[in-house]
Amino acid sequence: MRSVWRPAPVITAWLDLLPAAQALALQSALQVLRRTVPELEPEVKWGNLVLQHRGVPALALAPAKRSLQLQVFHGGALARQFPMLEGAGPGPRVLRWRLGQPLDEPLLAAVAQAALAQALGREARPQPAAPPAP
Repeated sequence: MRSVWRPAPVITAWLDLLPAAQALALQSALQVLRRTVPELEPEVKWGNLVLQHRGVPALALAPAKRSLQLQVFHGGALARQFPMLEGAGPGPRVLRWRLGQPLDEPLLAAVAQAALAQALGREARPQPAAPPAP
């Protein structure tokens, strides 16, 4: 029998599996993100907490041994606005916080809002037409 997908219990169970410091940092960051960009839907994917808009990943919260990482999937487009994002090229960028240190909530909120705006901009672009079938 099939059941309805319920991401909230999966997220709760996933957080329960993490060490206390990682779970606390992730919960704090997730609360900020839910307040700031409620349009993004969280889901456990690829071993991280991925926040997506209409099924397209925009951000991910990834626990590491000594830090929490905010992964911005198309962060290269935000590099000039947020030079503290780590990475190179047009692809993903990362923002890190050491576990046990307070999150920079205004920075987290600003990056999340910019990532959502960028995702909405990608969504609004017309897609190239598929070539005709032979």
